[in-house]
Amino acid sequence: MRGWFIVRRCIAIINNESAVVRLPSDLLHDAGYATTVWTGGMDAHEMVRRERPDPVVLDISIDTPTSGLVLLDLLKLDFATRDIPVVACTTNLALLRGQEERLCDLRCIVLPKPYSFEQLQESIERAWAESGRDEAD
Repeated sequence: MRGWFIVRRCIAIINNESAVVRLPSDLLHDAGYATTVWTGGMDAHEMVRRERPDPVVLDISIDTPTSGLVLLDLLKLDFATRDIPVVACTTNLALLRGQEERLCDLRCIVLPKPYSFEQLQESIERAWAESGRDEAD
């Protein structure tokens, strides 16, 4: 007899302010996603390697204006994490505009802050769909 189970996507939210991630994490959880919140900096790479989320919502200006971009580079250079989709967000719109081509080259979904929950959820689903990953990953 074959067992049935529901696959819940795990969303990693990486931001240096825990108060900022609490609401989207709660809303995503209520919508049926599992969530992992990381408020640290560069050690987030190890968390992503360990947890293998589907995708990462990354504030590209965590800690310093470009430390999230360094983390993104680590994720995309690492064989174990390079195929994990990333939704790149920040309130620093000048940084987003300046990095937009690079983010697109890295196959990131760009999401300026502030955003609505619906925009976040659409970006997550788009990142997942464009990644080519399937439920078996």
